[in-house]
Amino acid sequence: MWAWWLFRQCGNPICPTEAAHEVISAGPYRLSRNPMYLGILAILAGATLTMGSIPGLIAPVGFFLLINNIFIPYEEHSMRKLFGQNYEQYEASVRKWL
Repeated sequence: MWAWWLFRQCGNPICPTEAAHEVISAGPYRLSRNPMYLGILAILAGATLTMGSIPGLIAPVGFFLLINNIFIPYEEHSMRKLFGQNYEQYEASVRKWL
């Protein structure tokens, strides 16, 4: 929720296909370039552990593979085009996940 709130404060859209207005490097973005995706992954993993279901692993593993291999590369490419060196410096100093 903190990451979402920061997006709203600077006017960045939540939808990953819309252009961002600003590189956010405060709050949870100091520790991870993708705190919203990390939160969703934690919720999915926690639900799977709570249910104790091996087939339940499909959701967190599938989410991770989809986000890590499709959404994040697309978003990072867009951010590099929009913000250039400013985003590249942020990308070099903050890990993708944790």
